[in-house]
Amino acid sequence: MRRVTLFIILILVVLAGGAIWLNSRQSGIGGGEIGIGGGPETNDGLVVPSPEIRKNEVLVNLMPVVGAPVSQNALALIEEENGQLTVSLAVENYLDNPQPAHIHAGSCPDVGEIIYPLNAVISGNSVTFVNSTFDNLIDRMPLAINIHQSPTELDVYTACGNIVLEGNSGNPFETNQISS
Repeated sequence: MRRVTLFIILILVVLAGGAIWLNSRQSGIGGGEIGIGGGPETNDGLVVPSPEIRKNEVLVNLMPVVGAPVSQNALALIEEENGQLTVSLAVENYLDNPQPAHIHAGSCPDVGEIIYPLNAVISGNSVTFVNSTFDNLIDRMPLAINIHQSPTELDVYTACGNIVLEGNSGNPFETNQISS
């Protein structure tokens, strides 16, 4: 429970910092030269943070899907411990209804079959224990995490992010603006 609380606090700090940075970019402060995390520039001019890869965890940025009824940003923290993965999601601008989430085969925006179902996002959060390892994920690449509008609208995607791990040559920033 303490790890989830710390993760939520981390997400809130990152989201607040991103809001301050975005506001400074929109108001012209800093001349638009400085980005977060050195990530590549998207086609709307924003610089997105690079995923952080550590020995036993990875942070995945989920971007809003263009044309979705709601614009959602999310962060997923995937941690491996004792041969099991924990996938924690924190979603900004969450809906009142549960939102299904999955690890899918493929890359955003054209995800394929569901590889691992995740617990639905409720009140902006989801934590799922997955009986797998990072090595298993690497063997199944490319993979993406996708959040859906609702259990009855699984074909409506609200956020998507590519999982990038060491040994995987995928580029998480190929599709920063995800088309529905």
